[in-house]
Amino acid sequence: MFNGTTFLSIIVNFHLIICAISCLLEFAEARDWVDTSLHFDVNRDVNLFEVTIRVLGSLLSSYHLSGDKMFLDKAVSIEMYIYSVLFVVGTIENGNFMFVNISMTRLVFKF
Repeated sequence: MFNGTTFLSIIVNFHLIICAISCLLEFAEARDWVDTSLHFDVNRDVNLFEVTIRVLGSLLSSYHLSGDKMFLDKAVSIEMYIYSVLFVVGTIENGNFMFVNISMTRLVFKF
């Protein structure tokens, strides 16, 4: 026979299992979107700092947590753009830039 505490414990555990499954399904959906729709070969001005901490950081964190190499490949892909802006194009006096165009064909600095 179940007492109230045991029954409540079963319900809470069942709820946690359902939430975990839901999170796994949501992660799978997000992973598929990153794999198929996240591309960096666009002609768009972006904030270099924000891209570095949010996009690159999120991809590296996702790789670390999941072990899925696709996230690492995407991180390396965006890192090539960041590297080209910071080191290949040349030094920017006083590091005084915010927005850059990440297109490989056109690197435009906006002050």
